[in-house]
Amino acid sequence: MGPWRPGRGAPQGAADAGGPPPGLLCHLDDACVSNPCHEDAVCDTNPVNGRAICTCPPGFEGPLCERNVDDCSPDPCHHGTCVDAIAGFACACAPGYTGYRCEVQLDECHSNPCRNGAKCIDRIDHYQCNCLPGTSGRLPVLDGHCALMDPCLNGGTCREEADTFGCTCPPGFAGPRCGTDVDECRDRPCLNGGTCTDYVNSFTCACAPGWAGRLCQHNVPDCTDRYSTHGCPPGGPPPRAVAPGAATGTGVLGIPRRPTWVGIHGCE
Repeated sequence: MGPWRPGRGAPQGAADAGGPPPGLLCHLDDACVSNPCHEDAVCDTNPVNGRAICTCPPGFEGPLCERNVDDCSPDPCHHGTCVDAIAGFACACAPGYTGYRCEVQLDECHSNPCRNGAKCIDRIDHYQCNCLPGTSGRLPVLDGHCALMDPCLNGGTCREEADTFGCTCPPGFAGPRCGTDVDECRDRPCLNGGTCTDYVNSFTCACAPGWAGRLCQHNVPDCTDRYSTHGCPPGGPPPRAVAPGAATGTGVLGIPRRPTWVGIHGCE
């Protein structure tokens, strides 16, 4: 029969009313089939002209949502550098500033850094101390720090330095004011499963069974084993009781008493 055109006669039994014959429909091509919209945009077909309509997600723009919106234009960061992101931005603040837009100046005087009644003046990324008469320095302290403050701990010796002081620590202590006890057990000096106990400038080792010595480095024969063939005579009656700590490395300063023979069958 061929396609219908205006002015062409209607098929037999149908009236030509200036439109297509009843029962015949014309459909527009679906422009969204080819996925023309970028990223996560929503595609709809225009019912009039059949073209694609792209609804962009936040952060994108353009007919096909192909452009990332520049959230750094105009520059939203007051005292920092803007870093563009998808549907947002971040501000890398300059020293001395904070806040989402770097709009807040940090108060360097918040921690009251100035001493001895000095007035703190906040600056950008630093502070200044207005010292009282007789004081000096960025952190003013009175002359004669060692005599007036006695700052060194644990027997440390104080020495005067320019606008401050220093501490010479005794053995076993460290830190600016000698407040830290050096951990002599840090390097695990006790061997063969021994347990280290830290003291001031010293340590002791509690040895595991069968070991002795200041560092638990000596193997001690087990004389209670009747099958022992090394270090103790085989067979015979059980040996005499061993004095506490004799073979465990818990003597004075961790130095054990060496096992000695008693007769031919016992150790002590």
